[in-house]
Amino acid sequence: MPFMTAFKILVLQLISLATFGQDSTKGIQFSQIDWKLSVPLNANIHSSIRQDTIKQIASNYIKERVIIEKDKYNTCSIKVKPSEPDSLKAMPDAEAWEQSKKIIALTYTQRDSETKFLDSVSSFEVIDGVQFDIFFYKIQPANYSIFNVYILHAKYDLHDINIDLSYDDSNLDLGKQFLEIIRSSKFDRNSKLVHDKN
Repeated sequence: MPFMTAFKILVLQLISLATFGQDSTKGIQFSQIDWKLSVPLNANIHSSIRQDTIKQIASNYIKERVIIEKDKYNTCSIKVKPSEPDSLKAMPDAEAWEQSKKIIALTYTQRDSETKFLDSVSSFEVIDGVQFDIFFYKIQPANYSIFNVYILHAKYDLHDINIDLSYDDSNLDLGKQFLEIIRSSKFDRNSKLVHDKN
């Protein structure tokens, strides 16, 4: 029997050596702002660059978008687009952010809403030197599990970064993985940092 034990140990060592140094993640890069994220190799990723279909909008108005998903309910959607000046803005960015949070809450608290608005909290987090404003809320659609939703927004190098992240209570570990992908992301230090609340 000592031979079998030694053989098993040798096989385990060979497996360990074969996997040593192999990266279990793959990189995603948003070329507009040189922003890099590391995602698991087995992640279901949809990546696309979409141009607005409205012909009146300038052709250089391009949205870069990546979706990491388990299914249509458990997703992390990341969009990057130029934050071009808009002379028709009705309110500054900070005020628009506050209004959007109120609209989300109002949507789910109306009498005819089949989805219960359970809780919410606002915060911010600095990720690799860039401040992300965060709105987290919990909802429960009729006859479904509780959903956890994060909306993150940041301005970097004259671009808007918008992240929508959602997962149900049966996928709490997946939600942690989504957040870790964002929190461990890296920005090119040569790019110009812009965080203007107007």
